[in-house]
Amino acid sequence: MDVAIGETNLPLPRRIVTRIELLLISVLCLLALWDPSLAWALGESQPIHFSGDKQVWDRKSNKVELFGHAAVNQLGETLTADYVQLDLNTRLLDAKGNCIYLASDSVIYGEEMHFNLQTHTGTVIKGRVTNDSFTLRGERISKLGAGHFVTHWGDYTTCHDCGPSWSFEAEDVDMEFGGYAYLHNVTTRVKEAPMFWLPYLIVPMKTRRQTGLLFPIIRTSGSDGATFVFPFFWAINRSMDMTIGLGDYSQRGARVETETRYSLSPGSSGTIRAFYMSDRSFPDQPNRWALDITQSHEFPWGIEQKLRLSEVSDNLYPYMFPADVPGSGEAFQSSYLAFSKGSADVSGFMAFQRYRNLLNSAPGDPVAQKVNFDQRTVQALPSALLTTNDKFLWDTPFVGGITVGFENFTRAAGPFDYDASSLGLPFGTAIPLNPPPFRPGIDPIREATRISVTPSIYTAFRPFDVLSVMPSLQYRGFFYNFGGLVPNLNRGYLLFQTDLSAQLERVFEFPDDPDVPRAKHLIRPILTYSYIPWVIEDPAGHPFLSQISNAQKNNITGYNFDDNDIVPIGYTRTGANYFVPLGNSLAYGFNTQWVRRRGAVNSNDGSYQRAIEFSAGQAVNFKELTNPVDPSNPQPLTRFFSVLNLGFDRFSSSTTYNYYPDLVDPSTRHTISTSASWILERATHQRILTFDRSINLGYSFYKGVNAPTSNLSGSVNFSLSDYVLPTGTVSYSFVTNQLLGAYLGMQLQSPSRCWRFSTGLGYTAGRPGLDFTFEWSLNLTGSGFGGVTDFASQLVPR
Repeated sequence: MDVAIGETNLPLPRRIVTRIELLLISVLCLLALWDPSLAWALGESQPIHFSGDKQVWDRKSNKVELFGHAAVNQLGETLTADYVQLDLNTRLLDAKGNCIYLASDSVIYGEEMHFNLQTHTGTVIKGRVTNDSFTLRGERISKLGAGHFVTHWGDYTTCHDCGPSWSFEAEDVDMEFGGYAYLHNVTTRVKEAPMFWLPYLIVPMKTRRQTGLLFPIIRTSGSDGATFVFPFFWAINRSMDMTIGLGDYSQRGARVETETRYSLSPGSSGTIRAFYMSDRSFPDQPNRWALDITQSHEFPWGIEQKLRLSEVSDNLYPYMFPADVPGSGEAFQSSYLAFSKGSADVSGFMAFQRYRNLLNSAPGDPVAQKVNFDQRTVQALPSALLTTNDKFLWDTPFVGGITVGFENFTRAAGPFDYDASSLGLPFGTAIPLNPPPFRPGIDPIREATRISVTPSIYTAFRPFDVLSVMPSLQYRGFFYNFGGLVPNLNRGYLLFQTDLSAQLERVFEFPDDPDVPRAKHLIRPILTYSYIPWVIEDPAGHPFLSQISNAQKNNITGYNFDDNDIVPIGYTRTGANYFVPLGNSLAYGFNTQWVRRRGAVNSNDGSYQRAIEFSAGQAVNFKELTNPVDPSNPQPLTRFFSVLNLGFDRFSSSTTYNYYPDLVDPSTRHTISTSASWILERATHQRILTFDRSINLGYSFYKGVNAPTSNLSGSVNFSLSDYVLPTGTVSYSFVTNQLLGAYLGMQLQSPSRCWRFSTGLGYTAGRPGLDFTFEWSLNLTGSGFGGVTDFASQLVPR
């Protein structure tokens, strides 16, 4: 601007313009001579860089030809080839000879490539698209966008070997990263040999939840025969999905299985698993089914609900199909529905608990023992508990609270059982026809409603700031209503207890050990004195009390509803294993721990490891010293127990030892159960391959009259490499000198990471012959064997 004349647009002198033009032209020429791509890239948001042994640049058409070791690069993409022609105006690229295209999500190989670098689309002739998960080959592959490819007569595989172990050859393939691969007219090939044909196949191209067919489950076993299950996964919405499997067991019949999962909130979710099989090998119940539901829900006002329902068509189902429902190897199967709520003042819950007796002993009917629900099993429907949170009473050092409980015991078989022993029959045998009428005090009552009230008060103090003393007083009161079968019953007792404990500890420093620089040793001795001054039972001699007393005299269990029906005042043979007599006793024991700190002392990410923990205890019953139940054989000492747990970096073990001084035969007083694991290495290699080198041992000992046990079991997993994992298990009984079971298996994982084969030979005592099993699975999506994995963990709450 010329201030004097007020003009803003003034012509520059000619010589000034000429000098500026010459300067700009000189700079541009120098840049062009140094790197032609920079000259073209001025003003572009995505500059292209190119190079080659020989470059021919047509400045008029703005095209570049690159000969020998040609390379073209822009942000996130690189292409190399023997020859490249590049139009810098349209960003069209043609490449020939040893073409390699590198992107963030894949690598493309081909003899020819024709790309639009602006739209990231193009065509690959005789190409191959690959990444860490899969490989796609085709005569002509069209790249329709980032991660989206289409080809005619191509093949898909997740194998990483040359000449893939298996592949899907399809007439048309439409594949998109983060979506699906749609394959039409599919031929499955194993080492180039055609195996079977599918008209259509959908393969999810990511580990996130996607609707589609999963790879079929193929295996065999001696009892089931050849198994083939074809699963379909349905992603209903972001918070719900379902897996439906249709298949056949050659030794049994057709099978349908479903698994539905949902997640409404972090505290509201559920899984429903259902199974059906037409089992021709089980004529007692050919239409076999099972249902397993796990569910939780958060209701308003802080109410939480939990459900676990396990139901089967017959009592042998959990044993024959242990992977479907819980209960294999157990005597019963439990289900429950519970509601709970907690607040600053009161906490409570209500539960409906149901048990299915898998050892149904229906008299004289072997079919009913296998199939029917045992109607004689007592159920608690419902049970409830309401308790106040303990609080200080009237500004005193005493703390008090109260607990109220409710249980309704019922069953389908009626309110009482017959006592077989009183009829001259062995315990547990079938009752004869036309049994006598109910005999109060002898025949056990099986139905009642019980209300319990337990107020308590306690305080605590620390003399010398070393010991902790906590005296407490509580009354345990119970009211029973037997539905008119016998009169109602009131009973209760007062319990006084005093706990005396201390904690001795010392910290040890290990400055020369960077992994474990510090450790702490704790010792906690504990003494508990218990005293029951009086017991109230109204009316005295009630039939329910008599049946419990008669059962204790005859060493019979199960004539009460639960342990709350037993007043633990003194020694009984039937109760010696379950509770400590509280009438007048002193329990003593201790707990010691060796705790190691892992990580530097001054770091915030350190962890603590309870490397050694040992607990032991026993009680002395003073009532047996002054007034023994059996004067010829007093039992002042209760069961001695001890538990030793070890947990180091690679080694862990758990050992339990019990001693029962009341047993007559000294050889039967000891029980031992121990297990140990030594993990040399356990990890996942090459993203999906299982590597396991571990040894596990277990031993249990019990020399009782009923089911004596002295069993040794062991298992070894020892990966020879990432690809070969042999396993072996064995179980032996020293009581019968018999091999209880053994299994020898081998798992082969392909170095190409695209298939896995497992086979094994097993023996089980009592079963004829050997059980041969095998299972074959594919890494269909590149993320894991057997198809898309871990769907349920990816549900997103609404």
